[in-house]
Amino acid sequence: MRRVLGIALGIGLLFSLCVFVALKVFSSSSRNTAALETVHEPQAISVSVPKLWADYRSNEVASDHQYKGKRLIVEGQVASINKGTADDVYVLFSTFDESEPVHADLKAEYQTEAARLRMGQVVTVDCEGGGMMMGELFLMNCSIPPNASVAQNGPQPELNSQTSSVQEARVNSDGRTLSPTETHVTLPTLVYTPPAEYSAQARQNKLQGIVQFRLLVDENGNPQNVTVVRSLGMGLDESAREAVKHYKFKPAVDQRTGKAVPAMMNIGLQFRLP
Repeated sequence: MRRVLGIALGIGLLFSLCVFVALKVFSSSSRNTAALETVHEPQAISVSVPKLWADYRSNEVASDHQYKGKRLIVEGQVASINKGTADDVYVLFSTFDESEPVHADLKAEYQTEAARLRMGQVVTVDCEGGGMMMGELFLMNCSIPPNASVAQNGPQPELNSQTSSVQEARVNSDGRTLSPTETHVTLPTLVYTPPAEYSAQARQNKLQGIVQFRLLVDENGNPQNVTVVRSLGMGLDESAREAVKHYKFKPAVDQRTGKAVPAMMNIGLQFRLP
């Protein structure tokens, strides 16, 4: 009897050991599978078109290592919407140099979304970094995430062509204000204008109009000393100022030296409801 009990006990212990080993193997396999899934899940890099372009202009090798083949969430201002010879759709995004736009190839299923885009609109696309090809910067296999375009987000402020004028007074790199007759200095050019938000109070009261700013565009194309010179109120001044602080410009250039120089300018941001 004791011998039978001993054999039964041994079998029970052996069975328990097998179950324990099986559970350990399964748990380890699950962890390894999860780890593999984590490794292969692409992590998106968020970047604006002007920064992406500037990075490539600065160092193509380093930028390829950072962006090429990676999943990128890219925000930029539409320069044009185009079709290729095979009816493929692509978008050109504005950069600091109007002769060097960023080329974004859209997936075929996004033709409907592309048809709703417009020039000057700020949109976000989900792409694969394509790097430089024949001197042009490419984004590949791009999709347009839901609600990524300004047009789909309701009424937004727009630049008013009559108020987005550059003043004649300009500032040289040594701080000296240039006179209006010194026409050898080009004017700053807007290349990136993220949208401002309509405040709830202004929307409820149906307030529309233009917030006017005076600012300095530095030699890197960044706005400095953004000051409201014509106000609307109801939170629109603050919203517009926050947007303008993130604008990007092609800076003014002294044509005698070919160097970028700071420039003063006035710019108006129009809020308009449909």
